[in-house]
This record gives sequence, C-alpha cells and structure tokens, in this order.
Amino acid sequence: MAFDPRFAELFDFTDDELRANRVGQLAPRQKAKLAQEDTQETLDLGCSLFLLLAIAFIALVICGLIFNISTYAQLFLDSLPFLIPIGLLFGGVILYVNYMGNRERRQKYPMPVTALKGEWSLEKIEGRAYDRYYIHIAGLKLKILMMPYDLLRKLDPNIHLTVYIESKSQKIVAVETDEE
Repeated sequence: MAFDPRFAELFDFTDDELRANRVGQLAPRQKAKLAQEDTQETLDLGCSLFLLLAIAFIALVICGLIFNISTYAQLFLDSLPFLIPIGLLFGGVILYVNYMGNRERRQKYPMPVTALKGEWSLEKIEGRAYDRYYIHIAGLKLKILMMPYDLLRKLDPNIHLTVYIESKSQKIVAVETDEE
C-alpha cells in the first residue's frame, strides 16, 4: 500500500495518520477534526429547528391577531394532553432508531477505523443548486467532495483502493491505493 500525497491533500491526512488508520485507530488530529464537524452539524440542525419554531410562532401570533386569539389559545390548551404524549412517543422512536443504528454499526465495525477494500465506483447526482458526489465501495455509499471525485475519476477503475472510514459516522478519514 502506498501513501499518495494527492489523496493526503484532498482528504486532509498525514502519513502518520494513515499508519494509525491502518491499525484501526484514529489519530488525535482526526478525532478533533471529526468532533468539530459533528459539533458544526449539530449547531446547523439546532439553528434550523430554532428558525422553524420561530416561523411557526410568528404565524401563530399573526393568526391570533387576525382572528380571535382566545379560541386558538383554548384549542391549544385543550389539545396539550394529546400533543405531549405524541411528541414524547415520536422523540422516543427517533432515539430508539438512532440507538439501534449505532449498535448495528458497532457490531459490524468494532474498531474506530475500518478499512474498506474491493471494487469501487463513482456516482454524481446533479441537483438544482449543487451536485453531490459519492464513492461506492464494499457495499457502502460514501459522500465525497468535488475535488476528490475529479481525482478518483482520472484513476484507472481497476486500481484497488483502500478507503478508511471512521466507523460510527462513516466519514472518510484516509484513502490509499494498493499499488506500490
């Protein structure tokens, strides 16, 4: 297996990190980078949820000002005994599905880093605002950026790749070719 500086630059890993990935471990810098990405994704989701709730609240206030607010307030208060258990049930189902998915990934990929080998292919999904790029390897569909997609597209499809993923989030942490 060979360290390729092109892959290292595009997937942001070093030779030392690749050696750690080969034995199934994450390097400290990779852990920090993944934690930062997870925090950013959580903040993005939280901000989106906050904006959605703010829009719903503003719509309710406008409806209350236009129409009789006491009717809507009484309807909301009367429906709370029904809405609260439904909300708790919905949240419980989401947490259970998330837990089962994490448990299944832990069983399938017990090490922090998993090496995926085998035949690979690329996929580009064109969208209205932007395109999405994926690599298919070992039965998984992994999201990649445009620049790694362009580099991989230039490679001979018969070249064997080893793609290292962080087992829980299934994000790519390193890539190398199996040729010397």
